[in-house]
Amino acid sequence: MKIDGPKTRSRKMWDKHGSWLILVVVIGFAFNGGMEWQGYKDQKVVESIIISGKAERDEIRARARQLSDRNQELARQLGPAVEQAEQAARKSGEAVEKADQTIKKANDIIEANK
Repeated sequence: MKIDGPKTRSRKMWDKHGSWLILVVVIGFAFNGGMEWQGYKDQKVVESIIISGKAERDEIRARARQLSDRNQELARQLGPAVEQAEQAARKSGEAVEKADQTIKKANDIIEANK
């Protein structure tokens, strides 16, 4: 269908450059859609990183609880042995002091007999 009549300035401009204008609009929409798609993909990547980080933190917490429980168990098991070792160390310290006193007395006696 042919439309005859006076061609206005805008009509002439549309006839000459309309396809380019449509192409630019389509490219703009495509670019915007691509940006939204990239944003969606980035959001999914960030969500997966957060989820994996949460899983790792949960594993670390579980391991820390395990180690804490093991530490408490070892402390209960070793507590009496440590106390015995401390008592033995105190007794050996006392024995060393008594031996030192005895040696001093012996030295005094030797000095007095010279």
